[in-house]
Amino acid sequence: MKKLLALSLCFLSLGCIVGVNLKTPEETVKTWVRSYNDRDVKGIYVTLSKSYVFANGGEERVKADIKSMLEDAKEQNITYKTKSIGRLALPKEEDEPILVDIYLVKMDKEYTENGEKKIEELILNFKIEKEDGKYKIAEYWD
Repeated sequence: MKKLLALSLCFLSLGCIVGVNLKTPEETVKTWVRSYNDRDVKGIYVTLSKSYVFANGGEERVKADIKSMLEDAKEQNITYKTKSIGRLALPKEEDEPILVDIYLVKMDKEYTENGEKKIEELILNFKIEKEDGKYKIAEYWD
């Protein structure tokens, strides 16, 4: 009974979101995509780094932006299907050994336009950094 209660409390708390895996950069990206397709604001938010949140106006602003993005996705019936994930490591500055990890995600974007289902191939880019032992998204763009 205690285990059931603890599990229930976990699911109700902010920190316990089903399907979140931030153990590798690839799993972080997959969690972001799955959360996008599920229209899960919290699921996307937990994949984002503190630096991303700070640079984009703080927690409330970022969550509002995610919600708006997901409302648009729902309206257009957009989902992403990951085809491949590749890593591109770049130096932060010239002649610096420190690398910036960029993950290029090749995917199909499925959506509805004028009542017709369409599929378009695209690449999303995710800049990944390690934070508190987890891999987080510092930036993303297409």
